[in-house]
Amino acid sequence: MPNLVDTALKTEGADTGVAAKNNPPLSPVGPYLHGPSGLFNRRDRENPVFSAIMSPMMGVAESLPVFNGARNLDNNFGGTDAAFDTLITGTSAGALDDFTQQPTAPCADGPVGGLLSVASIVNTFGNYKMSTREVYIDRAGRVADMTDAFSVQVANQFPQGLFGTPSTTPSLQNAVNNELASRIWEMILSFQRMFAPRVFTGSPANNNGEARDIVGLDIHINAGNKRDATNNVLIPAANSNVLNFGSALIGSATNIMRIIEAADAQATWKARRQGLGTPEYEIAMRPELWQEITDVIPAQKLQKVMAVIATITSAVGNIDAESIYAQRNALRDSQMIPVNGRMTKVVLDDTITETNLGNIGGVPRYSSTIYGIPLTVLGGYPVTFWEYFNHGNNQANAIQQLVGGLTWTTDGGLFRWTADFARGCLKLNATFTPRLRMRTPQLAWRIDNVAYAPAQHFDSWNPSSSYFTAGGVSTGENPKYYSEWSSTPTPIW
Repeated sequence: MPNLVDTALKTEGADTGVAAKNNPPLSPVGPYLHGPSGLFNRRDRENPVFSAIMSPMMGVAESLPVFNGARNLDNNFGGTDAAFDTLITGTSAGALDDFTQQPTAPCADGPVGGLLSVASIVNTFGNYKMSTREVYIDRAGRVADMTDAFSVQVANQFPQGLFGTPSTTPSLQNAVNNELASRIWEMILSFQRMFAPRVFTGSPANNNGEARDIVGLDIHINAGNKRDATNNVLIPAANSNVLNFGSALIGSATNIMRIIEAADAQATWKARRQGLGTPEYEIAMRPELWQEITDVIPAQKLQKVMAVIATITSAVGNIDAESIYAQRNALRDSQMIPVNGRMTKVVLDDTITETNLGNIGGVPRYSSTIYGIPLTVLGGYPVTFWEYFNHGNNQANAIQQLVGGLTWTTDGGLFRWTADFARGCLKLNATFTPRLRMRTPQLAWRIDNVAYAPAQHFDSWNPSSSYFTAGGVSTGENPKYYSEWSSTPTPIW
């Protein structure tokens, strides 16, 4: 698989012929890394430098399998714009359902049963575009002078996520030493910050021309909104189990584990009665909620046992405080919780929407949703997964061959890249066309408005959050020198 920087650099040097001459003018945009006003052209820098950047924790997005949307098609096509999840929803009530309809006379016909019904739920691709800042080929590789330290050494590489991230994304180390890599890296981070919340909040109701949103989990895991794609009739059989915790604090008398186990019991019972076996699923929540809920689970488990003991005359219960802390630590260590006798995986995701409830009793309080996401049924058949339009299909590749090095794909067709190169300026564009599918929404559940009061809220990756931290400057020094052609100090560029 080609490296993005290498591919683009080859494009820079390619003879692009007539196509390049017709490109619109590009305007190079700073900052550059080195040279006059370069970001790292500063006398106060010392290696190594440490990154304080945070990226979205895309726990749910990264936990789901990814399938090529053209897997069931001839590779001449990249995928279908409309996908359908079809359910056999049941049979209507017939005369046979009612005992009073049983014949009383001999040799009489028995009553007739109800009618079988099916429904299909439509799901469309999202379509997202991103581009780099322009880079000027004559500006790349410049350093201001010999005091402009050439190599920046980065001590740490923060986890940048996987899904929605090209596998050829430059490392942060490369991004602070290469002008093109820097622009690609910035683009990918910003794209992640835009796309990550769409996993939950995405809605095709936002579509506008080429800007197309995915069907997010808040639509998939919902009730009263599933409609047959052809006849516009509601499909109650496809309803998810949507519960509301009413903004009650998880550490109060309301037992959050009782609600989680009720949701699990409903999904498991339904799956078994529908012949789907015991579903494998994950529970997703924000990391601040996880921190608080692991404090609560051992205590609420003990409360339940003590409540039973209290009903028994002269019964005595012993409390081992050490074991409660040990249980809490074990939960945090394994990132699993006991649900109806099964250890269930918990996925932490800080892109789940959070509501600030304000100070209650002088303590900041927040609420968010806990999601129960079915992963597989029937012993391993995937039911929640990503699907992508394969931009590397045969028809697109035929066009690609005609335009020289100006377009290419990466990650098995997940991303389509194009290069705009005109008069020494380069701009890269990428298109990403995913679809989030859930084939058994009736087995999914969520608990809305779960309130928690952490001792301290975590810092955020989101620039619009009050917990986002940044600072610093976006330009370096532009040294000025006296010269033989001017007695006034002038910049060298």
